[in-house]
Amino acid sequence: MSGDTVFLVIRQGDYCLCLHREEGHFPVKVFTTDVGGRRLLGLGAGGLALIALGRVDDATLRGCGVSGNKLAAVNRHLSIASR
Repeated sequence: MSGDTVFLVIRQGDYCLCLHREEGHFPVKVFTTDVGGRRLLGLGAGGLALIALGRVDDATLRGCGVSGNKLAAVNRHLSIASR
């Protein structure tokens, strides 16, 4: 096991909602989200993973904070993942 902290997040419209955070024993801790906190889907690994699970158009991605090079990268990864 890595000892990292893990977050349980669900999609809530254009946001992801943190339902639970399990703190690992790794000495460096970065708590980017608190339980009950919401973040735009395009910010952070959890939100990007939720985007990858569904089909999302570019306008929705832009509304979630994904633009420019990041938008192109997300679309490229989604294309590879859907093969």
